[in-house]
Amino acid sequence: MGAIKSSTDVGSRALKIIQEFLTEPSLADSLQGNPRVGRALGAIMETAETTLEATDRVRSIVQSLKDFANLDQAELQLVDLHLGIDSTLTLIQHLLRDRIEIVRDYASLPHAQCFVSQINQVFMNLLTNAVQAIEDTGSITITTRQEEAWAVVEIADTGHGIEPEQIERLFDPGFTTKGVGVGLGLAIAYRIIEEHDGSLDLASEVGKGTTFTIRLPLASPSG
Repeated sequence: MGAIKSSTDVGSRALKIIQEFLTEPSLADSLQGNPRVGRALGAIMETAETTLEATDRVRSIVQSLKDFANLDQAELQLVDLHLGIDSTLTLIQHLLRDRIEIVRDYASLPHAQCFVSQINQVFMNLLTNAVQAIEDTGSITITTRQEEAWAVVEIADTGHGIEPEQIERLFDPGFTTKGVGVGLGLAIAYRIIEEHDGSLDLASEVGKGTTFTIRLPLASPSG
């Protein structure tokens, strides 16, 4: 991607020089009768800009994948939860499109002691679930705060909500509210948070949306 971006950037700058050269009065007059040249240059310039934007996008996704997975950091460590959330949002951007607004309400939050890839998997499961709960347009609000020795992350969607009789079973392996299929995402998220000595709760109202609340222990000042 670095090579593509570099060569495209060089080509783009070269095209600008050519474009400036062709607008000199002596050449501009001779080109007036051949508008195809101007259109061709415009198309090439637009293509170069699109390629540069695409390479920046791919580089951002690759970096987010690295931050999300952290495969070389499989040990318990101090984690910036905001970084994990933002990396996950980058990876699901294609699901949001223009129909779902993301609202970040981040507070100053000390690092929590976690297995990075596991906690990011929780964020992925909950955010994907929130996206799927919104059938048309809506919003997902992510709120973080500190409550004594706990880091709290709330993910609230404006989706269709969950029936009261389904809430108690929502974290059961295999249970899904999406019809035919096997639902494991929320069960996995629940297990991961439990193994981190935290809690995962939800509140939901049919027709208004659902809020998942994660509580994780913060690292002690000495550790």
